[in-house]
Amino acid sequence: MSIHKHHFQIIKYIPGKNSLKIILVLIFVFLSIKCEKRIWDNPYDPDSDKSRWAPTTLVVKTLSASLCKLTWTDNAYNEAGFKIDRKIGNRDWKSEYGIVDENVEEWIDTAAVIDTMNYYRVYAYLANNNSRSIVDSIFHKYGRLYVPDKYANIQSAIDKADDGDSIIVSPGVYYENINFKGKNIVMGSRFLITSDTAYISQTAINGNQNGSVVTFKNGEDSTALLTGFTITNGFSDTFPGGIYCDNSSPRLENLMVIENIGGDGGGIGFGFNSNSRIKNVTIQDNDAILKGGGIICGVNSNISLQNVEIKYNSAPEGGGIWIFISNPKLNNVKIIGNKAFYWGGGIYCIDHSSPSLVNVTVTENTAIDSTGGGIYCISSNPNLINSILWNNSPNEIYFFKGPGSSSITVSYSDIQGGEAGIETSDKDFVYWLNDNIDTNPLFVNAEQGDVHLRLSSPCIDAGNPDPQYNDADGSRNDMGAYGGPNGDW
Repeated sequence: MSIHKHHFQIIKYIPGKNSLKIILVLIFVFLSIKCEKRIWDNPYDPDSDKSRWAPTTLVVKTLSASLCKLTWTDNAYNEAGFKIDRKIGNRDWKSEYGIVDENVEEWIDTAAVIDTMNYYRVYAYLANNNSRSIVDSIFHKYGRLYVPDKYANIQSAIDKADDGDSIIVSPGVYYENINFKGKNIVMGSRFLITSDTAYISQTAINGNQNGSVVTFKNGEDSTALLTGFTITNGFSDTFPGGIYCDNSSPRLENLMVIENIGGDGGGIGFGFNSNSRIKNVTIQDNDAILKGGGIICGVNSNISLQNVEIKYNSAPEGGGIWIFISNPKLNNVKIIGNKAFYWGGGIYCIDHSSPSLVNVTVTENTAIDSTGGGIYCISSNPNLINSILWNNSPNEIYFFKGPGSSSITVSYSDIQGGEAGIETSDKDFVYWLNDNIDTNPLFVNAEQGDVHLRLSSPCIDAGNPDPQYNDADGSRNDMGAYGGPNGDW
């Protein structure tokens, strides 16, 4: 507040008639002061209307797990700056948590607290006086969208999410056919935040026989992750039933993909150029109308499988896995009890495919009306190390006797029937390398799916002696799915 000098005069007291003059002068001075105060209406004066100069339109937005950005409208005049107070949950307010200069209309909290209410109030200040404040709050859940707590279904959470976000899904059955829509997000059951495997069976996405259950076909890369679910009851007469990936390479981990039906790929289908990593996944009881009861690998889909179980799936071709112009890597994989009506009960590979099998067990698979119970090859070149093929019907490995040639490289593996058990033609090649055996591997109970080795198994400590293949306990590699550095699953 300012007071002009002309408002004050030295007034000589004159009794009588001059008393009225004195009173009038005093009234004029008082009114001038009040009028001047109203003209400026100092918001920092305790007697003024502080709300007039308070900031407005305060908005709080999340930037990251620890960052929240505040923006407001500056209505103050001649302020020194703005102060920000903060309160977390039910705690007390922390005054002057942040301070910015005059005319600034934003501020970033670099220590926002996740999964709770963050309250903020902003006000202008000058010296020791403050304007009125404006308050806003945010429930800070950056990177985590909760289903069904916040979003009624999974797809609505995906639609809201941005790259880098995580979606946490509580136990239940969700009747949906979801599409990641090109978003590189992490989506998991509560397994994602607890590592409790019970959540995998407790949290199911049920496709309700209305197409592929989960779709990735918009360029999702390896930062996209699906984990901790049961994927079931998908149906498509054209596309994969359970999970469909095309020109996308998401990670698929800690899943049960069961009882789906697809045209190509009953359980999981990889179309073109999909290089996904599949880890700790069970693919079971799926059916394909055409090819790949468990998995289908399309052109240039060089996927990698680790600690994966492919069992009791069926298809006309490739009951377990069907491979076309691609080079998948299988490490610590069990291919058990799959059926092909024609070719390739366990694995069918065609047209310059070169699958790598390291510590893989292929057993109890059947080609019902044709051949290649374990592996069926057309113009392909599989490579087997530390692996077991046993009791597949009608044979372990069969090469198509027609145009084109195939080869197979086998080392430190147990193949029923030995090298002579691999059925080839004159144009095919078998590279039968070091220390292969033809001896009953003595599974605990293969018919029931237990392919652990008994203590008396000839496959124990019979794998490649190179230290890179050593078992998790440091001993020499055991042949089969439970050998090698990742064999303790």
